[in-house]
Amino acid sequence: MRKKSVLFYFKPNLLSNSRLGISASKKFGNAVKRNLFKRIVREEFRHSKLKNLNFDILVVSNNRYSSQKEKLIPLNLEQFRSDIKSAFLKISLDQ
Repeated sequence: MRKKSVLFYFKPNLLSNSRLGISASKKFGNAVKRNLFKRIVREEFRHSKLKNLNFDILVVSNNRYSSQKEKLIPLNLEQFRSDIKSAFLKISLDQ
């Protein structure tokens, strides 16, 4: 699944809960920006219903988008949270 700012890869696993992997390269931004990205993704994952399902989820920052003039996180934080939340909801409905 692809949002403007983030790529999502997911597949079912044989465990009783979901696992989350997060990747943000140095091209995404400095350490502060990468850590903010990871904190937001983890927070939205904790509030979603996905943690009780059985999925392996990988969230990857979209470096093509983040390298453009309009930077992702500082300017449009609420839109970013909304993208993450809607993607997790869609994954949970696709089960």
